[in-house]
Amino acid sequence: MILDLEDFILSNNLLPIGALVFVFFCTRNSGWGWRSFIEEADTGIGFKFPKWLKPYVRSFLPLIILIVLIKGWMDYIEIKQIV
Repeated sequence: MILDLEDFILSNNLLPIGALVFVFFCTRNSGWGWRSFIEEADTGIGFKFPKWLKPYVRSFLPLIILIVLIKGWMDYIEIKQIV
C-alpha cells in the first residue's frame, strides 16, 4: 500500500509535472528561453537540435504531458474504485 502510494506520487505526478516545468523553462522567455536552449543544446559535436521544432515543443508537447498526467490520475482513481 505504501509503495503503491509512493509509485503514484512519483510516476504519475512528479515526473510529468517535472517534464512540464522543464518544457516551459526551455521554451518561455520568462525561463531560459528558446534561443538559449538551442545554443546550449547545439554545443559540441553531433546532431543539432532542429530549430523548426519550436511550435511542437512549445504547444503540442505540453499537451501530451498533460494527457499523460491526467491518464495517470484516471488509472489511479479507477483502481481505487474497484478495490
